[in-house]
Amino acid sequence: MTLYTDALIGWRGYFLPRLLPLGEVKATLLLGAIWALWHLPLLLAGLNYPGVNIWLALLVFGFTTVAISFAYTWFYVAAGGSVLIAAVLHASFSNFADRFWVPPILSGANQFTASLIGGVLMLALVVIVYGLFNRPVRV
Repeated sequence: MTLYTDALIGWRGYFLPRLLPLGEVKATLLLGAIWALWHLPLLLAGLNYPGVNIWLALLVFGFTTVAISFAYTWFYVAAGGSVLIAAVLHASFSNFADRFWVPPILSGANQFTASLIGGVLMLALVVIVYGLFNRPVRV
């Protein structure tokens, strides 16, 4: 297994079910914050947002990670606790971000701007989806 699949199994397969008794929103916020901290070494090394102020990079990456965590939790719960859905979603998101949000396709954009835009869009989607589809958590 790779570090990638180990992390997904750890976050969604082990940690999330233990946090869900707190409520879906609280569990997702906490898991998203921990997931952001998991990526801290990459941010400090400058691998995610090269040339961006580290504090701004930490803020935007943390915001984006927490926002995208809601999608992971939503689909995880909807799929009855399937880690596979989280893996597919993560791979799809990463592939989309790598292929679409970076130049030359979206001219003038960079990874930092794309992450910020993606986080804002995801937060808007979270507000809409969680506002419209309030459902009991059964995992």
